[in-house]
Amino acid sequence: MFIHEMSTSECREALAHARVGRLACARDNQPYIVPMNFAVDGDYLYVYGFTTVGQKVEWMRSNPLICFEIDDAVNQNHWMSVIVFGQYEELPDKPEFESARNRAYAHLQKRVMWWEPAYISQSHRDQPNSLIPLFFRIKIEKMTGHRANPDNSEAAIKTPAASSVERQRRERPWTRILKAALVYFVIVFGAGSVLGPIRTLLLVPRVGERIAELIELPAMLIVILMAAKFIVRRFQVPPYVIYRLGAGVIAFALGIVFECGLVLKVRGLTLGEYFQTRDPVATAAYYISLVLLALMPLMVGRNVIGSAQNRKAQHYAESNSSHGLWPEDAPGKIHAQH
Repeated sequence: MFIHEMSTSECREALAHARVGRLACARDNQPYIVPMNFAVDGDYLYVYGFTTVGQKVEWMRSNPLICFEIDDAVNQNHWMSVIVFGQYEELPDKPEFESARNRAYAHLQKRVMWWEPAYISQSHRDQPNSLIPLFFRIKIEKMTGHRANPDNSEAAIKTPAASSVERQRRERPWTRILKAALVYFVIVFGAGSVLGPIRTLLLVPRVGERIAELIELPAMLIVILMAAKFIVRRFQVPPYVIYRLGAGVIAFALGIVFECGLVLKVRGLTLGEYFQTRDPVATAAYYISLVLLALMPLMVGRNVIGSAQNRKAQHYAESNSSHGLWPEDAPGKIHAQH
């Protein structure tokens, strides 16, 4: 293994495309480090962050000298790390900081679910002021980095930072949406393909087609709900109607093609013959489930199906609205000024 010092441009490139870093601060000779979502400006003068009032904010207020670290490791012989030395600068909701807050928001909102860690962390705190939103920045004073390669052929081996940057550049939001929709379709219709023969062989002879399909419906709705939650989290589907609904509608379209194409071909039926053989009540219930398939990724968003934590967070946010505002895409219908 060979360890090399990274140039300033390499450090900047790695910092610009990293998703999560580690923020280190200290007070009374006691260090403290936490992971943090962040964004960096185009001139590499500042690292921007968004959080709620807590230990790290209190410590950085008393001692603004901090370190910030990112890393990426392929294995023990192939890795990179960058350390930023700088000063903490708070961006309160005051007229003199409006321009800086707007710049922070402009950079942070490019990241998917950028507000979520700060929002979710409040559920572990009991203080009412723990949901006060806070923009801040780290003024970059010095930046160093090192990378390791398994041999000395630097030109032949890309650093972990470079490879991850290329992957991130290639994957656009709609690429994730298409992947999410395909997985959503496979899970739901895969479950349907398993439950279908069970329904046909075991339930239909005993209770008839209508009752058998109505018995199967709750199980499929559970599968749809769980699959929607899975793809939203697994593929980090952005919390916007066009993306969430897009994933559901694409899966819905794939389902219609599957139903009207492959299934009819296997059964040797025309579309008219297919509908004539179906029980009208069971058919209506089936297509209602398909509509729910299309809507469920949107419905499982935090703005539609709320948890007890979100209701608690909304109460805190409303009671602390004079201290600052959450962004529009934060849960609980907390509105932003931006």
